[in-house]
Amino acid sequence: MSELDARKGVVLKAVVRDFVNTNRPVGSDRLIDAFSITWKSATVRNELSDLDDLGFLRQPHVSAGRVPTERGYRYYVDQLMDIPDAVPASEAQTAQRACRRAKAEVDAILLETCRILTRLTSYPAVASNPDTNSTYLRQVFLSLVPPRSVLLVAVFSNGKVEHSMLEQSGPTTAQCVELAARQVNAVVAGKALRQLGLVHLQANSANTPSAVVAQRALEALQGVAASLSRQRVWLEGTNQLLHQPEFRDAERLEALLRILDQHNALYRILAATARPGRLMVSIGKENSHEAMQACSVVCTTYQIGGRTAGYLGVFGPTRLHYDRAAAAVNLMANSLSQALTQVSKSWD
Repeated sequence: MSELDARKGVVLKAVVRDFVNTNRPVGSDRLIDAFSITWKSATVRNELSDLDDLGFLRQPHVSAGRVPTERGYRYYVDQLMDIPDAVPASEAQTAQRACRRAKAEVDAILLETCRILTRLTSYPAVASNPDTNSTYLRQVFLSLVPPRSVLLVAVFSNGKVEHSMLEQSGPTTAQCVELAARQVNAVVAGKALRQLGLVHLQANSANTPSAVVAQRALEALQGVAASLSRQRVWLEGTNQLLHQPEFRDAERLEALLRILDQHNALYRILAATARPGRLMVSIGKENSHEAMQACSVVCTTYQIGGRTAGYLGVFGPTRLHYDRAAAAVNLMANSLSQALTQVSKSWD
């Protein structure tokens, strides 16, 4: 995309910001009044006309002001927006403290991060579960809950902790449960999530009371592994779409809401947009899914222990507060990375 000269950059930046705030076409008089532009009105009109001819702005109808095109938004995002000061320091600190106060569980942290991100931006926020391709099982704990129940706690490398209550066919003992825990850990500790469905107890432990407990525990672990391997997303703030004029059209809103109900589709949208360690913005028709082509997506990745683990982002109409959305997504991705890394380390 060709560079605009400084004057056209100033005008485009002002038009984008004003239209994002007001949802009204922007004319030369409005630019001069609202942005303290000192050029003559005729000069501003000429710049608006040139930006229209170049495809960065368009005129909704004759005699109206201009609104940004997707090309205009793209140039703004790539060349003109100001991320650093888009979220005031006081708001950033409040958001980070709220994230740190979330329960020390992966799901709770992801959900609270989305809620905070929605509050910061007034857009729906979405996060994916940590990637499971390199996730492994650290350790299994079994505890007797008299007289015939066993509590299973499975700790995974990405900080995920799963609990299951296993009912036994008859009373058991703490010694039996302790031996079962050793038998299970002997075959599952250090195994990748995708491998857990293939492991078996050692043959020399079969038919003993502890082996019965161990087999129940192994079957429960394999069910947990299958569940964790599914792609999941956390979504908050879909009601924010109702505040956007672009989604007052019932058919457009319904099509978008159908996508939001499909977690696999949402995950693919995030995966197609995000790049490890970079903030990415996908605008309008840059989104491959038709129902998302009235939207912009702002997303990045988060990390656990320095390793890319999942996606975090917001979406809304193409008339998006790009500066604030970008700053908020970066802020919360960093907070999320710190929180999940801390959870992961707490089980070392």
